Amino acid sequence: MDRSYGGASLEGWELLRLKGIPLRFHPTSLVLLLWLSAYVQRYLHISEPSLSIGISWCLGVFMALMVCLSVIFHELGHSFVALQEGVRVKGITIFLFGGITSFEREFSTPMSSLRGALAGPLVSLFVALVLLQGIQAWPDAIGPLFQKLIRSLGMWNLFLGLFNLLPGLPLDGGSILKALVWHWTGSQRKGTEVASSVGRFLCLLAICFGFYGLFKFRSIGLISFIFLGWFGLLVLQGQKQIYSLQNILIDLKVNQASGRQFRALEDDQPLRRLSQLRLLSSNKSNMPEWILLYRTGRWVGYFDEQTLKDLPVQYWDKHCLGEEKSPRRLTDVKRRNLFSELKNISQELELE
Repeated sequence: MDRSYGGASLEGWELLRLKGIPLRFHPTSLVLLLWLSAYVQRYLHISEPSLSIGISWCLGVFMALMVCLSVIFHELGHSFVALQEGVRVKGITIFLFGGITSFEREFSTPMSSLRGALAGPLVSLFVALVLLQGIQAWPDAIGPLFQKLIRSLGMWNLFLGLFNLLPGLPLDGGSILKALVWHWTGSQRKGTEVASSVGRFLCLLAICFGFYGLFKFRSIGLISFIFLGWFGLLVLQGQKQIYSLQNILIDLKVNQASGRQFRALEDDQPLRRLSQLRLLSSNKSNMPEWILLYRTGRWVGYFDEQTLKDLPVQYWDKHCLGEEKSPRRLTDVKRRNLFSELKNISQELELE
């Protein structure tokens, strides 16, 4: 469903590799499998009362695995097109809300991005066509029970393909919209902004619909819209930061990184650590200009000396760096200056 770039990816259990692409299952995928198995088992128990509990549960687990396989086919569509376009695929992860494919970088042109975004939904629609047409062409080849299951799987793939064509990030339709706006305007940033705005609207609409249905119809199932909308907003926030950093690093020159001073710290260290750094510096010029904050090897923010000056001394031992990391309440000018500094620091890290 979703496509991520750079370092944004979900960790999970790696089961196998397909043409060098790691296939992982996030722990939350177990919730998805359990829910799908229980849903199918309940459906079979009502529609086919002659089936035993054991057989209905076995069929439920089988259908849940087939749904996950459909999601894998969908993500492989994205992945194989990306490989053809010269974009390395870091991995495919199945999790609670479907699948996510992590790419090493963005597609270089709007048309290649369009092809990559279309590949997943087209694969799902093709699988749906094969399954739905197959049971019509050979109705006597299988029994009525398996006809129901195959029809249900075909309808699921049809839903997966059409749902992902909704024109808003983080869905594939949002990537399609972004590529089209990018092609029409010549601005990748404009395409991202338009697709993100539409995606944000769709996420908020899903959340509102979920709450309305929950209180109006007393339907617990509609709570899934709330979780989907909430998850979409989180993904959009993460992608916004990644796109910002990627755009900043495009035009970076090596000589811009010379003479910069920085320090990398884990974000769980106390604020007092910054004061200690200042004391260790023989003069003000030796104090790092930027303190980069990391958590388990990933950059999560930064901390500058001015932020420390704004906080009372009594605060330093009670709170950690991660609680007060920047950027926070930055003006546009400050934000541009910050990203300019991050460009220099990132290039310097690569040189080392």
